[in-house]
Amino acid sequence: MRKRVRFLVVIIMIISFIPTVHAETNPDYEINVIELDYESYNFNGFSEGLAAVRKSDKWGFIDKSGKEVIKFSDYDQVGDFNDGLAGVWKNKKWGFIDKTGKEVIVPQYEAYKKVNDESFIRVKMNNKWGYIDKTGYEVVTPQYDEITDITIGGSESLRAAYLNRVKKDGKWGYIDKTGYEVIPPQYDDARFFSNGYSVVRKDDSWLLIDNVGNEIMELPLYDDYRNFNEDRLAFQKDEKWGYLDGLGKEVIKPQYDVADDFEGGIARVVKGPGQIGFIDKSNHVVIKLQHANITDNSEGIVALFTYTTMGLFNTKEPEKKVVMVPYKGLGGDMHDGLIIVVKDNKRGLINREGIEIIPPQYDGFWEFSDGLARVQKDNKYGLVDKTGNEVVELKYDRVTPFHEGVAFAREGKKMYLININFLN
Repeated sequence: MRKRVRFLVVIIMIISFIPTVHAETNPDYEINVIELDYESYNFNGFSEGLAAVRKSDKWGFIDKSGKEVIKFSDYDQVGDFNDGLAGVWKNKKWGFIDKTGKEVIVPQYEAYKKVNDESFIRVKMNNKWGYIDKTGYEVVTPQYDEITDITIGGSESLRAAYLNRVKKDGKWGYIDKTGYEVIPPQYDDARFFSNGYSVVRKDDSWLLIDNVGNEIMELPLYDDYRNFNEDRLAFQKDEKWGYLDGLGKEVIKPQYDVADDFEGGIARVVKGPGQIGFIDKSNHVVIKLQHANITDNSEGIVALFTYTTMGLFNTKEPEKKVVMVPYKGLGGDMHDGLIIVVKDNKRGLINREGIEIIPPQYDGFWEFSDGLARVQKDNKYGLVDKTGNEVVELKYDRVTPFHEGVAFAREGKKMYLININFLN
């Protein structure tokens, strides 16, 4: 009898740890909602099939079925998995674990960053940056005060070059994505590489150099320069901007308050408040300088704003007319040909031609991730697809971005894992 009681207790304990699963199916997708017994989760969600969750102030990792695959440990914070490793924070230092939970690199770094285009992991020790490989071997000993990141905000030509600026002892140089020092730090100022060239300042001289450090030409001693791109180089003289060509010849006189790099044969320029537009390489006006704001180029589309109107301009086809649209603002950059728009404090979705896909109706609308976007209305969250179908009902107090087929959600004190399988 005593054995039978013990057996029943074991069964009850096992059952109590089985997640509750609710399934929902329609012709387009299948949804499985799993109730979880955890306190919180990493907002970034799943990465490489695993997600971090917290319980009793300890962090562990679960798979997409909600099963615990890396046991809970007393780390203060954990990061996402990237290339088989996840950062773990303990005693104010970062280390790394693998997918078995083994601590392969002992916490010792002040910060880290894994950039997808780079071969190794950036780490910071004693306030200096360097690189390590997946075993913890120091490929580049931490020595740089700064490593810039051109993958943020750079044009396509800047990102393609991938020579990062580094700063050491007050001087700038360049490294490649393996951390190899291509051009040792020696410059007082330095721009990003584009099309194999960069602008640098050494002592009292501005120079144009190639991607191995050869000095191509000495540039006029102007106040400032931007990046050399598409055979044009913006320069500043007496607080006004103009452009040089690839031979260092002045082709557009200094006349603008702001002058961006050329991209696709055109550049955004500013002459004063409400005077923003586009010019070509000959300084011919492509878009009249009559706008109060022009957004950054996103997938070849910029939004143009006067004080009363909004239009869309295709920078890759500048001969086309501006498409006027009846909205008052944007909710983010364009992704996959879609952009979030704002009207009467409500958010909706249009495509690059200005055609309305989802009428403005949501209080919150975030960027799409793996085909779904988080939306919020009346303080409740859900997920919509690119046609406006509410795939996950707006009933949750919080929903994470949809990633790798899964999203986390909260409703009151309950926590859920939402698996979505698209059938078509």
